Parts: sequence; structure tokens; C-alpha cells
Amino acid sequence: MIFDDLKDKKIILTGGSRGIGLSMLDRFYSLGSKVLIIGSNKENLEKTKQKYPGIFSEAFDLNNHSEISDLFKKCVTQLGGLDILINNAGITKDNLAIRMNKAEWTKVIDINLTSSFLMSQEAIKVLIKNKSGSIINISSVVAHLGNAGQVN
Repeated sequence: MIFDDLKDKKIILTGGSRGIGLSMLDRFYSLGSKVLIIGSNKENLEKTKQKYPGIFSEAFDLNNHSEISDLFKKCVTQLGGLDILINNAGITKDNLAIRMNKAEWTKVIDINLTSSFLMSQEAIKVLIKNKSGSIINISSVVAHLGNAGQVN
């Protein structure tokens, strides 16, 4: 099976306490992967840790770009290394282009794009030393097709 090689893999998963991220966590957990989830909702993280004993979690606002490097180093230390980074966290602030203010635009871009870029930069440093690994960026189908009110 294609997933057999995920046993004991060290995975950092943003947005892992609900939705698609939680589904991925469930699969990785069942395969014996070592997973650390990053999320902004402490309550969701605690519920997830109770459901999946042994996972790691970090409460963090990915909009806090100046601290991503330190966060990433802390996560890698907790996991004991890194094999896979999954940038899954994303938000929406729907509005029509004519009504969207700069703050709505910036918050979505900062979380959905900039934080993924910064997390990937940090992961690349570790994965190059490992001479292996993967970075996976998850997006909504709307990122490709567009949707009314989702200009950002």
C-alpha cells in the first residue's frame, strides 16, 4: 500500500484539529506517524490531543510571521526531526472586491500564502540536511476555480 512508508514519519500539519486537517491526522495516526499539529484554537487542539494520544500540538497564530522560525524549530525539536510538512491551515474572509477592505485582503493572504511560504522555507532547511522529505500545500478548489465573494 502507498501509505505503508508513513509509519514513524515525523509530520508537521498546520490546521490539523478540524476539517481536512483532522481527516489527514486520523489517517497518519492510524499508520503510526508521529504528528505535530499547529492551530490557533487551543480548545480544538486539546480535544484533538485527547482523541489522539501521543500527538503533539502547538497553539500558534500563523499570522505571527516574525515568530514562525522559532515555532518551527520548537516543533522539529518536539518531533525529533522532520520528514513531511503539510501546509493545510487556511481562512476565508469573503467579500466582493468592491467592498473588501485591505485588512480582510491581508489577513487571508498572510495566513493562506505567506505563512505557508515561511513554514516551507524553514522546512527546506531541515529537509536539505536530511536529503529527503516532502512539503505538501493544501488549498481549496476555489483557489483554482474562483468563487463569488472570495477575491482574496
